[in-house]
Amino acid sequence: MYLHLRVQELLKMIGERILLREERKASMGRKIREEMSDMIRKATSDPPTATIGAVDSGFMYDEYAGMVILLIRSVGAIFQYKDGILERVTYHPSPLPDIDIIDSEYSLEREDVHPFVSLHRLKAELERAIQLTTQSPDYVFLDGSVVPQIVDKPHDSSPSQLKELYRNVISLFLELYHREPLVAGIVKDSRGSRLGNYLSSNGINVPPWSDTSWLVHVLEPGEYTLPIPYSEDPEKHATLKDVEGEHIYLFYIRPSPYDMPYRVEFYSHHPERDGDRLANLLIPLASINPTYAVPPFMVEIDMRARLGKESLKYVRSYIERILMGKFPHVKLFERRPFL
Repeated sequence: MYLHLRVQELLKMIGERILLREERKASMGRKIREEMSDMIRKATSDPPTATIGAVDSGFMYDEYAGMVILLIRSVGAIFQYKDGILERVTYHPSPLPDIDIIDSEYSLEREDVHPFVSLHRLKAELERAIQLTTQSPDYVFLDGSVVPQIVDKPHDSSPSQLKELYRNVISLFLELYHREPLVAGIVKDSRGSRLGNYLSSNGINVPPWSDTSWLVHVLEPGEYTLPIPYSEDPEKHATLKDVEGEHIYLFYIRPSPYDMPYRVEFYSHHPERDGDRLANLLIPLASINPTYAVPPFMVEIDMRARLGKESLKYVRSYIERILMGKFPHVKLFERRPFL
């Protein structure tokens, strides 16, 4: 009973701190909105007519003896909308593609595991996205960023195979950018502060919070921000300098009243025009659900790509059955509860 009351008091204190924090953000948000009003636009409510390509992948991995076994399922689909109504969906290569299984073939240092996994995932998604461009969609959307992240780039001491994989992924990004559709990425859980830094450098006081944490108190449902460059100095950015980073832009949209804003990234030579195109496509489609603002075509493709834990369990047990007969004392996988 004592512990129960103590926990309640602790939770009450935490809840009150969070409430005060959000009240402070809301107060500052009203001021920030006034100062950045020329950067906020209202999306059209016109139901869009468009052909949309979307790509996502599900992945899981395990390690043994310094090596990695990676499972990836990449799915692409073309969604045809007319006046906001979905008329047809075609999946590439199928509604439920086979899982690709990749092993590192060489031992990896701890710092190389993330690049290995992430680069193979990006490679699978980009190859699928390039395949979709042959169907002549108006847009191709990735689930996540349209550029490789700094943590994806191999270190100087990384194996040469990993560096070659990175160069391959860079070439795929560039090939996709130069195809006909407008290429964009939806970053649902962005913790970036690029917009806040941009506003601060232009005389608008924005505390060092993540963009979405204060934008929820700035943007009204159906509004979006004008695009800004992904980086002030892409030539000095670790990965942007490899992918024509001067043409990468971002903005934020808030389609639904009971969900957070999220970040949209895109490649463009005409950022204001293409930002309007993207916002006027996404907001009408995503605002259908008042509590979940991700557009329905990305929800569908995510569900198709998702992998269950049983896939990795099966791979692990299969390899153990092959090897443990001859090497019963070799500890292939960490002995821990499967999460």
